[in-house]
Amino acid sequence: MKNKKLIVIFCVFVAVVMIIVLSSTIFTFRRAELYFINEDGQYVEPGEELTGRVDLEACLDGLYGKNIVLLDKSEITRRVESANLRVKVERIEKVFPDRIRIYATVRVPLYYLTIDGNVYVMSYDGFVMAENPDSLVSVVEVGGSIGTVDKPVVGEYISSKFNDSVKYEIIEKFFNSVWRQEGFDYAGIYNLIESVTLGEDKLTCVTQRGATFVILSPDADLFEKFTSIYAVYTANPDKQENGVFTSGKKAENGYYSVSVDGEDGKEEQNG
Repeated sequence: MKNKKLIVIFCVFVAVVMIIVLSSTIFTFRRAELYFINEDGQYVEPGEELTGRVDLEACLDGLYGKNIVLLDKSEITRRVESANLRVKVERIEKVFPDRIRIYATVRVPLYYLTIDGNVYVMSYDGFVMAENPDSLVSVVEVGGSIGTVDKPVVGEYISSKFNDSVKYEIIEKFFNSVWRQEGFDYAGIYNLIESVTLGEDKLTCVTQRGATFVILSPDADLFEKFTSIYAVYTANPDKQENGVFTSGKKAENGYYSVSVDGEDGKEEQNG
């Protein structure tokens, strides 16, 4: 009986607190702050292309004056990203009683797809940044057997548009595998990769220098296969302009053997 009374008292206390919080003007949303960070969470300057261009007041119009407790973070994210295509919201903090802090990274155009005759430029996470842009400088061409893709919408993610989600996952994992190599960020991937083509059971990419990477069965161990190919590629500078590097069998260390110019049977083992 005593425990039941304590539970009732606690519930009443919580209800009273919530009523006070929700009805008090102290918790009225009045200010938003935007901070840019890098992939390690460190504060960075966004660069001239974004400085002064992100108008939070306009993005969050209609939310000011509402109770901060009730603000929907996903709605704030949607508003900020759709109005600022170069901004990716990483997290949002509510700073009581009346502020929110938005932490964001700068989106980088990474690759493009041609769908029903229209060209769409994507960031690494599949966010559609542009449709039929005037220039495709420093973005990787992606094509081949990508399956049926519904019409993408600028300011939204393309992943839900793929009828075959595995195809999209392969594209995303490929670029993530390149990014994870030492010395690469997403903005620099184009310096290595010119184009990517999906086949029925392989992924082929052509480098800027003319070499070809062939990843067999890319739906499995894609990172390990790419890492193995890239290690052999960097170890063979004489093959970097015209060599063909193909993933082979899985080794005991979890990585894969790589054949270089398969017609001559040369095998290199990634250590």
